Formats: sequence, structure tokens, C-alpha cells
Amino acid sequence: MVCPRSIFAGSPSLQSIGLIRQAIKGMPEGSILVKHDRFPDGEAMYRTEQPRGEVFYYGKGDGTIHLERCRIRTPTIPNIPPLLRMLIGHEVADIPTIATASTRG
Repeated sequence: MVCPRSIFAGSPSLQSIGLIRQAIKGMPEGSILVKHDRFPDGEAMYRTEQPRGEVFYYGKGDGTIHLERCRIRTPTIPNIPPLLRMLIGHEVADIPTIATASTRG
């Protein structure tokens, strides 16, 4: 059961490597660093999907070099209970493979 999961989990990684190489070849010359001397005054929120679920970013700037508030919620904690059920009956050495394969939809 673990071997097919490994094969399935590796395929998107190979595609990602090809996309990264293509993006690097297409990058224009010059600096990619953008310097800011302060965070803007105001709030920003961003939500997006990751392989294990939704990730949430929130930031509140006060116009200084320090953020007034920063909150990041990753989907890792909500995925632990189902992962524990998936691990029943498997060897300890299988845990990384099963955990990695569980991120692939």
C-alpha cells in the first residue's frame, strides 16, 4: 500500500521541477530584491489553498518597521486526526511516506 502512494506522490514533484526550471530560464536580468523601509499603515488578509487545505495570512501595519499584528494559520493541525487514523497498522518507517502521500488530494 505504501509503494503506490510513493509513486503517486513523486509524479507532481517531477512536474514542479520542470516548471521551476522553465520559470528560471524566463526570468529577466536584474535585481529581484525590493527594499522597504517600513510596513504600510493598514491591514491585509490573504487566503489560499495548499495541498492539505486552506492557509491564512493576516498582517496589520502601523507605518513603522514592525508589524502591529501578524497571524498565519496553516492546515497542518486540522489534518493530524485523519493522519493518525491512516497510520493504524503500518510500521514506523512508513510514517513519512504516508504523511507525504496524504497531501496529494
